[in-house]
Amino acid sequence: MAQSFRIPVSGNRLLFIRRRDRLRLECALASENNNCHCAQLQGTSNVMVTAPVSRWFAQASEDFLNLGAIPPDVPRVEVRRNALDPVTFAVLGGALFSICQEMDITLRNTSLSPIINIGKDFSCAIFTSDAQLVAQACNCPGHVGSMHYAVLSCISSFGFENLNEGDVYMLNDPYQGGTHLPDITLITPVFYKDELVMFAGNRAHHSDVGGSCPGSFPLSDSIFEEGIRIPPVKFYDRGSKVPSVISMLLANVRTPEEVEGDIEAQLAANRAGARGLVRLMDKYGRDVVLCAILEYMDHSERAFRNSLNIPDGSYTAEDWMDGDGKTEGARKIRANVVVKGSDVFVDFTGTEAQARGPINSIFPTTASMVVAALLALTDPTIMPNHGFYRPIHVKAPSGTLVNPTFPAPAVGFPDVCNRIVEVIMEALTPVIPDRVIAATSGTTTNCFFGGTNPTSGQPYVWYNINSQGGWGGRSDADGWHNVCFIEANGWDIPVETIEYRYPWRVLAYKLRDDDSGAGKFRGGKGNYLALTPIGHDVQFSVNGDRAVTLPYGLFGGKPGASGKCTIYHKDGRIERVAPKMLKADRLIVRQDDVLVIEAPSGGGYGNPLERNVDSVRDDVLDGIVSIESARHDYGVVFSDGGRVVDFIATAELRAQMFNAYETRSAELNSINRKPYTLDDDAGH
Repeated sequence: MAQSFRIPVSGNRLLFIRRRDRLRLECALASENNNCHCAQLQGTSNVMVTAPVSRWFAQASEDFLNLGAIPPDVPRVEVRRNALDPVTFAVLGGALFSICQEMDITLRNTSLSPIINIGKDFSCAIFTSDAQLVAQACNCPGHVGSMHYAVLSCISSFGFENLNEGDVYMLNDPYQGGTHLPDITLITPVFYKDELVMFAGNRAHHSDVGGSCPGSFPLSDSIFEEGIRIPPVKFYDRGSKVPSVISMLLANVRTPEEVEGDIEAQLAANRAGARGLVRLMDKYGRDVVLCAILEYMDHSERAFRNSLNIPDGSYTAEDWMDGDGKTEGARKIRANVVVKGSDVFVDFTGTEAQARGPINSIFPTTASMVVAALLALTDPTIMPNHGFYRPIHVKAPSGTLVNPTFPAPAVGFPDVCNRIVEVIMEALTPVIPDRVIAATSGTTTNCFFGGTNPTSGQPYVWYNINSQGGWGGRSDADGWHNVCFIEANGWDIPVETIEYRYPWRVLAYKLRDDDSGAGKFRGGKGNYLALTPIGHDVQFSVNGDRAVTLPYGLFGGKPGASGKCTIYHKDGRIERVAPKMLKADRLIVRQDDVLVIEAPSGGGYGNPLERNVDSVRDDVLDGIVSIESARHDYGVVFSDGGRVVDFIATAELRAQMFNAYETRSAELNSINRKPYTLDDDAGH
């Protein structure tokens, strides 16, 4: 039976549908009706197509896309390239970074929600007029590396010639330049002497954007359940606010005052960035500043190529996500990393099909995390900008976890992003073992609470970012405790702030009591958070991972602990929440119930029997390692109630244990993924 499609027409944008359907659709276009084409397709489902994909990254589905590429039809500002003296070059580089930092400080100090002003779940950056990243503040890698797609989306939607001084553009749709719906992006064109020369942009996570549950992190089947979708729209038109845009947004969220305040903070941050860029051009001249930007991009490209230092070859690895929230069972992410000279090609062919639940990562965030992984493996002094992207090429087949098709849900993309980083590091482990780390927690264990404050009678939404895990050990150091994973780079919110802002009491906030992640350099601990609602019942959702698939150890290091979430009900019942995938929504935590969240710990690096005995002793005295683990995992024997090391007994035990390890030598040269079952308490 023929079905109708209504397709928005805007220049030469393509549809975000399967390639074979797109080709059939292009052949079947029948007529034009206002700004839509109507087409008849045989044998297809009845669906309204409303999410166009920008054609410049559509090719990544079937071929490699160079991440530094910019569409040839995007206008470029003419720049006269002159040689810069080293001092001016260095000063302008620092000035561009400082402008981004000023944007960061402005947004953080003027926002209302703790997730922004303390948790720092936001990012600020500046771009060239053709959407190339110039500089960024020290914010979220998952935000910044994908934000230039938002700039391109605004240019595509409105046309470069229609971008005016005083305009501000807003969007959050993942399929039109966003990341996930809670991240709202503001893009401001920057004009100098009536010429559009740059863009200032920021992206911030809002406490709520509507959808089926507080916090807008549901176990969704499609993006329509996740909240309000905002395509690129004008928030300000030539300096005047468009009231209908903010009214539409606030009518769809549970915390309108907080969201409006945070939007105003984002607006102030972009204004600070625009002012800084204009001041810089007033002082040094337009051509000098724009020339310095191009030189800095070339410098970053050279620095990447010179510091890559990975042997030519093809390297492949796989890792797994837990269930997607809708169905149980591991979901594979596969990466083949090919190094050719100083160029890197990352191919995700073999990654599983997109999930029914909300763990999909759209292509821009996938590409962003490829950049983050390679940035972590190269010179840490490189200034991240578009020049860094030029040697990187990515292929992500359409319809997979790392490049889903509309309208697949995408709100839980951050955990997939972290796994992308780890699977790239895992692939390169055999050739650069001293530059990689064992697996991190792989999740922020996002928790969301919604209810009515019994004191004020007002509704609230609390996004808890405090369930941070441990990082993996590395070749010369232990993993960090309780640190946000690489995609988000967020900060913990103090207990005092939580209890002041929300009707909750925190009963415990500490490192986990577990002996996971043993190694020559051990993995960091995840945290343990216990809390209870005061005077009211609460709707609770959690979106985490590593409940079953443990954070792996390297070269004989042991895996980290799994994550878990438990409700201790006041009637004595103990409810383990989603034990096979750590994803649930709209659960009820009642007054006097106790909710306990335990974040995963990082994997260990190297044979635990090679760990310095003094380091094991210090860990025992600090409560990081138990006496039992010191003996069982590290071969260190204590006497005098655990205060003194028995060096003779330790030497004898380690000799015995080393002999046993020799029979399992393959384990010492591979990635360690100990099998796990729910009855295996050692995994917790």
